[in-house]
Amino acid sequence: EKSFQDNIKKCVYIALKGMVERFHFQSTATKSQFPNLMAGLWLESEQLSEEDTLERVLKNGTLELEIWNLEEALKMLGRKENILKLRKEIINSISQILNEYSKEYGLNFTMKETNDNKNMEEKKHEDS
Repeated sequence: EKSFQDNIKKCVYIALKGMVERFHFQSTATKSQFPNLMAGLWLESEQLSEEDTLERVLKNGTLELEIWNLEEALKMLGRKENILKLRKEIINSISQILNEYSKEYGLNFTMKETNDNKNMEEKKHEDS
């Protein structure tokens, strides 16, 4: 169980690092590159000049970490009697990491847990 939790934390840190890198990359875009989105749809977008970068506007958004089928993964460990306790520990641990990142980068991080295999299969096809 400890090794499993450590691997999850490692994956979370890798995912968050990628999200922060992507945020910084997208922040270099200018308002003129996204005229439809910058026409007042994003909070504070109307206050940007055409050549202002999007960082100030993007900081108002949320970076979401999605956890797929955690409960199923825990069942695979064979500890059915401890699933809820272990799931809670993992979710709390991930929440603490998200709070650390929120403070460190001044960004909004959230987490979503999904236990829907049908939607996961659809998502795989969308991403490919």
